[in-house]
Amino acid sequence: MREPQEQEASAQGLDRLKGLTDALYAVAFTFLAIEIGLPEIEEGLTPAEFGAELAQFGRQFLVYAQTFLILGVYWVFHHYAFRYIRRNDEALVWLNLAVLIFVGFVPIPTALAARRPLQDLALLLYGIFLALVGLADLGLWAYAAGRGRLVDPDLDPRSIRDLFLWGVAPLIVSLALIVLALVAPEAALSFFPWLLLTLLVVIVIYRLGTGRLSLDQ
Repeated sequence: MREPQEQEASAQGLDRLKGLTDALYAVAFTFLAIEIGLPEIEEGLTPAEFGAELAQFGRQFLVYAQTFLILGVYWVFHHYAFRYIRRNDEALVWLNLAVLIFVGFVPIPTALAARRPLQDLALLLYGIFLALVGLADLGLWAYAAGRGRLVDPDLDPRSIRDLFLWGVAPLIVSLALIVLALVAPEAALSFFPWLLLTLLVVIVIYRLGTGRLSLDQ
C-alpha cells in the first residue's frame, strides 16, 4: 500500500519540477523578447550612417536570436530527460534548481552581449552563462540516468547516450564561444550559430536514422 502512495508522490513531484522549469524558461524567453526593440535611428542620417545603425541592430538581433535557439535546445533536452525520468528524489530537485538559476540569469549577459557585441568581456560572460546551463543540465541527466538511478531500469543505454549527445552539442558551442571571446571576439557571433546548427543537424540525422527521435518515448 505504501509503494503506490510513494509512486504517486514521486509523480506529483516530477510534475511540479516540469511545471516550474517550463514556467522559468517561459519567463526567460519573454525577457529576451522584451529586450528586442526597434533601433532608435535619428533623422537626417547619411546612407552610410543609416547602414551602420542597421548593422549594429543586426548584431544585437543575432545575439538574441541565437540565445533563443540555444535555450530552446536546452529546453528540448530537459523535456526529453523528464520523459525518461520515472522517479524523484531530493538531489534531483536541487540539481533542477541549479539549472533554473542559470536559465534565469541568461537574459542578463545576453543583454550585455547584444549592446556590446564586439566586447570580449561581454561575450565571455555570455558564453559562460550558456555553458553553465549546459553543465547543469548534463549533471542532472548524469545523476538521474547513472546506474538507472531515477530512470526506467529497462531504458536502452543508447537512448541515454543519445540524449547526452543532444545536451553536449550546445555546450560545445558555448565553450567555443568562450574561446572566441578571448581570441577573436569579432568572429564569435558569426561562428556561434553555424556551429550550433551543424552539430544539431548531425545529431537529428543520426537519431532519425536510428528511429529514436520521438518526444513520445
